[in-house]
Amino acid sequence: SSPKSRELLGCDAHEIIGRTPFELVPQVSALSLQRNLRDIVGARKPFSGLEMEASVEGDVVTIETSGVPIFDEKGVFHGYRGISRDVTERKKLERKYLQAQKMEAVGQLAGGIAHDFNNILTAIIGFEHLLQERLHDEKSLHFAKQVSMLAEKASHLTRDLLAFSRKQPMNPKPMDLNECIHKLGTLLKRLMGEDIELRSLLQDGRLPVLGVSGHLEQVFMNLATNARDAMPDGGLLTIKTEIASVDSEFVAMNGYGTPGRYALVSVSDTGCGMDEETRLKVFEPFFTTKEVGKGTGLGLSTAYGIIRQHGGFLSVYSEPGEGSTFRIYLPILDTEAGTEQNPAEELPPPPGTETVLLVEDEAEVREMTRSLLEKHGYKVITATDGEHALDIFAAHEEEVDLLILDVIMQRRNGKEFFDMVRRIKEDMKTIFISGYTADIVEQKGIPENCHLVSKPFSPYAFLWKVRNVLDE
Repeated sequence: SSPKSRELLGCDAHEIIGRTPFELVPQVSALSLQRNLRDIVGARKPFSGLEMEASVEGDVVTIETSGVPIFDEKGVFHGYRGISRDVTERKKLERKYLQAQKMEAVGQLAGGIAHDFNNILTAIIGFEHLLQERLHDEKSLHFAKQVSMLAEKASHLTRDLLAFSRKQPMNPKPMDLNECIHKLGTLLKRLMGEDIELRSLLQDGRLPVLGVSGHLEQVFMNLATNARDAMPDGGLLTIKTEIASVDSEFVAMNGYGTPGRYALVSVSDTGCGMDEETRLKVFEPFFTTKEVGKGTGLGLSTAYGIIRQHGGFLSVYSEPGEGSTFRIYLPILDTEAGTEQNPAEELPPPPGTETVLLVEDEAEVREMTRSLLEKHGYKVITATDGEHALDIFAAHEEEVDLLILDVIMQRRNGKEFFDMVRRIKEDMKTIFISGYTADIVEQKGIPENCHLVSKPFSPYAFLWKVRNVLDE
């Protein structure tokens, strides 16, 4: 036996000499190896990529062998001559790569499911709104409002699915960080389970930052999931917000950034903590302390990337047995003038008399939207897809004041139809509607200055959008 083979198997020479490979590996690997070698002997050809697992000092190593079977002049098999290599690290990387691909596929699947689900919810919410306007007795109204409430709950689940399954492009907007964390409260409690207490210590007032709410929600969810896994027997998760000053020394230590006032979010757990070696690697892609199949090793590296993309910092303090504290620094937005608000969206908007061309391939959504617009005074012309809409627009070009276009459609999508209309009528007012995530919409090339309404939408919010676009 060679020194390398002894090192590979973690055995001394006297433990290897005179023994077959089947005696040097676990029983499960031995049975698989026997089957593969039988096939090799039967084929009488060189082989490669034969894998087996062995236990070396408590660790499982994967050994890959390539070689040729040896036969005597009578055709009797006498063994094989070959080369064996330790491919444990390569197999680990392959597993992690496949896991990352699987997560990407899950994200794409989530986008598709959400699109279909959002179309259904849009129709339910819209028809329920129209029904409420026709009902007068209290009991019937109560039941209708229950439908509305449940549909709204379902739409929140869809948003959660999209927020944590998709990587949306950066389009930061003014937002209140405290409000973002507060809204996540119910979902975080559900994620933590009964054995972990969730405590929020939010700074008084608003904490304005420039960010993408879906991305920051993903960061908080990743950190909370990490904390939960560190407390299998229960514990306390604390989320605290405050304002902190970042000086030039802090910036120099991190190698990027700008000194100034920052919103500081601390996420602390009372879990098992980390040693120094783990702490230094914790933001590396694919690094994980979880057993195989239990984690991708991408959660914290994704969080780090998102925070850095926002011009912020993410650091961790931890000691074994003492829990961990992750600190997120995001630049404070000095003016709150731009913070997003939804003012009078639950009040009915003024009616209109303009003509709208509605292009939507889902029959239920098309019927509901048409009814909603007509109920508020608009004249509505409908088309089932972009191809159909071209003929309709050609016949009614002078009448149409506004286009309402679904983004994704089978026969000529909304963006393609929009581009063709703009060549004829450059100032055509347009609202895009979509049940897909922002990254899918962006891939279709929707211009940044166009109006986009996400499904499912509140009927009044949608009508206000229509009114405001027409009044621009």
